[in-house]
Amino acid sequence: MRLDLADAERLPLNSAVLDATGAMLARTPEWTDPLPGAAPYRLGANQLVVNPFDPEAPPARAAVDRLLRELDTAVMAVQGDEQRALAVLAASLRLVVGRTALNQGSVSDAMQLVKSAVATRLAVEVQIDAAEPDSRLQSPEVIALILTQFAVNATVHDHAGRLRLSWRDDCMLMLSWDGYTKTAGRVTARSRGDRTRWGLGFSTVAADALGAVLLLPRNTEHDTVEAGLEIGVPRLALPLALIEDNQITRLTTAWTQETTQALGTYADDPSLRHMIDTATAAPGTIVTLHGRTARTTENQTWIAIPPDDMTDRCRDLLHGLQHERLLWNATPDPYRTRIYALAAIAQHLLEGSWNQFSAGPWQTAFAKACGNLGTAAPTIRLAALYAVDPNVCAYLLTSFGTHIRNAGDNLVIELRDDAGDDPLLDALGGGEGYLSLPG
Repeated sequence: MRLDLADAERLPLNSAVLDATGAMLARTPEWTDPLPGAAPYRLGANQLVVNPFDPEAPPARAAVDRLLRELDTAVMAVQGDEQRALAVLAASLRLVVGRTALNQGSVSDAMQLVKSAVATRLAVEVQIDAAEPDSRLQSPEVIALILTQFAVNATVHDHAGRLRLSWRDDCMLMLSWDGYTKTAGRVTARSRGDRTRWGLGFSTVAADALGAVLLLPRNTEHDTVEAGLEIGVPRLALPLALIEDNQITRLTTAWTQETTQALGTYADDPSLRHMIDTATAAPGTIVTLHGRTARTTENQTWIAIPPDDMTDRCRDLLHGLQHERLLWNATPDPYRTRIYALAAIAQHLLEGSWNQFSAGPWQTAFAKACGNLGTAAPTIRLAALYAVDPNVCAYLLTSFGTHIRNAGDNLVIELRDDAGDDPLLDALGGGEGYLSLPG
C-alpha cells in the first residue's frame, strides 16, 4: 500500500514520517518528539516512527536497561562463537524494547553470526556458500537470530541434519535443508498478547524494523525446504487498513497477515463494525479497542494494530532471554549471575511477586552467588521460612549495599552512601539508606 504524507497525518497513531536526516515530513496531531521505545517502519526512502501511547516507562525498564548493559559488557569479555552468539542475543533484545541503534555489517558477518548462534543452540552442521563480501546489511546480529529461529524449527520439526546458508539475488539470505516440512507458510502474530511462542513472533517484528520480509518455510520441487529473509523491501510493515463506505479500500500486507481480511472485504465483523462506529462518533480522535486503534476523518476510517506498549515489550524481552537461554547460559561469571538476577528483578517489577527460595538451601546458594560476584558472603540466619532468590540478594548487596541483615521476616540491605537515586533502587522502593526484601 502506498501511504502519502496526507494519509500519514490521519493515522490512528502517535506518529510522524521522518526522512533519512531525521527531518519531519508529516505528523499526526499527537506527535511531539520521538519517545523511548518508538518503533520505526520503513516507508520508501523515509521512516514512519510510531510512539508508544503510554509515555511513562514501566518500573521494570530500570532493570531491563541494566540487563542490556550487562549483556553488552559480557560480549566484550568472551571470544569466538560464544562472543558472536552473545552479540546476536544482545542486539536482538535491544531491538525488542525499541532501541534502534543498529550496527552495519556484511553478508559474511551475518553468515558467521548465524553459524555461531546455531552451533551454540543445536548439534547441526551449517554449510555456508560463498558470500559477496561487499554486500552490506543493517544489523547482521538481528538477522542472525531471525535465521536461527528457522534453523531451530528445521531441526526440531523437520529433523534436518544439515543446513545450507546462501546469499541470493543480492537481497535474500536463505537457509535450506533436505526433506519436507508440514509447517510451510505458518505465520505468527506481531502482538505479544496474540501469541504464545516467541521465536517467529520476534522474527516478524524484527523483520518489520529492518525493512525486511520473512520468507517462511516452503517445500521446493527438489525435495528440499527453504526459508529466509528478503532484505531492503520498501513496503510498509505496519498492520493498517482504510475503511470507506463500509469496505476495506486500502490495506498493508501486514494487515492481511494479522486479520486474514483482504482488499474489498466488507466491514461486517462485529468487532470491526463497533470500532468504526466508535471512531465515527468521535471524529478526529484516536479510539482504542481490543488492541487496535482507529481514527475517522470525513468519510474515512483508518484502523491500525499498533506496536506493543513498553510493558509488553519488557515481558517479551524476558521471554526472549528464556527462549534463547542457550546463547547466554555458558557466559562466565560475574556476568551470568548478574544477567540472571536482573531478569528476576525485572520479572518482579512486571508481575509484583518475587521468586523465593526455602530457608534450607538459601544460605548455600547465597554464598555461591556472592562468590560468583567476587565477594565473600556474610553469614545470615534467615528468620522466615522463605526468602527472595539468593542471586537477587547477592546482586543487590554487591551493587548497592554494605551489609545484609534480618528485620523480622524481611531481609534488609543497608545501602552505600554512593548508591544515590539509582533508578533501579527507586523502582524497588529503596530509600532512607536501606532496601527491604520480603521473607
